[in-house]
Amino acid sequence: MIGWTREEANFGFALDEGYSAATRDQVIARFAETFGEDNAPEAYDAYARTRPGSRPVDVLMDLITDELFRVPCLELTEARAGMGRPVWAYQFDLPTPAHGGRLAAAHCLDFVSYTCNLMS
Repeated sequence: MIGWTREEANFGFALDEGYSAATRDQVIARFAETFGEDNAPEAYDAYARTRPGSRPVDVLMDLITDELFRVPCLELTEARAGMGRPVWAYQFDLPTPAHGGRLAAAHCLDFVSYTCNLMS
């Protein structure tokens, strides 16, 4: 079983005021590191469309989540399946109201939710 949360990166970055104050231009500059300078604005817009009403920090957290968690998990899932090995994958989307909702569905929230359900 391979899984990740929708906003994995929020646990480490979303409560940081520097990230929270990021502007669209700053986030596009970060996107340029991944997608190249010419493609960065278009990539930013594509990410933003998946989350209507998103702030630049939300788009940045989605990019970091993809780079560090979602894409590697999907690659591992596909590799195992390609070898004929059984594999199950999930994305945990349930946000927490903690910290005014800024954590959303952050890193390890799936484990916390699972553990709390086992104990109830």
